[in-house]
Amino acid sequence: MDVILKLSPENLNVIAEKVVQIQDKKKKEAEKPAPDEQRQYTVNEVAEMTKRKPQTIRQHIDLKLLIASKVGKSWLISETNYKTYINNGQ
Repeated sequence: MDVILKLSPENLNVIAEKVVQIQDKKKKEAEKPAPDEQRQYTVNEVAEMTKRKPQTIRQHIDLKLLIASKVGKSWLISETNYKTYINNGQ
């Protein structure tokens, strides 16, 4: 069975725009890192971004004001935890 559609140029443009929007949305979703692939910051990077000393950042980790994960001898702060820290006024 064949189906033939006759579309006006305007209707064809609307369909094309929708296809492009869907493709753009899928591309953006594919570019988002998975939660376990988030950007990780070191204590020194967070200190530099917040204009604080690394010692202060370590104290905030000890006080649970900033959530971090210990990897070997270093602390790593996820982007999500960094944003929470900043948004809480720390």
